[in-house]
Amino acid sequence: MALLAFGDFRPDVSDYEGQATRNIQNVIPRGDGYGPFPSFSAYTSALPAPCRGAFYALKSDGTVVTFAGTATRLYKLNNTDFSA
Repeated sequence: MALLAFGDFRPDVSDYEGQATRNIQNVIPRGDGYGPFPSFSAYTSALPAPCRGAFYALKSDGTVVTFAGTATRLYKLNNTDFSA
């Protein structure tokens, strides 16, 4: 893997002849600089059809309820085992 040198992450410094980097994406900070962002992992099972929208709401006890819908059905996420 090729290594690329980046300047210090300093978004508050002027761009004019600067040696700093304003935007760094898809990396995480490490002690020796920046490392690659880990790969994504599945959080829930996939919907059976393309998602047409999603919404989350806060209940009166402070817990979160998540809904997602396909063209024909609305699903509620189970917060215990993360299944629909």
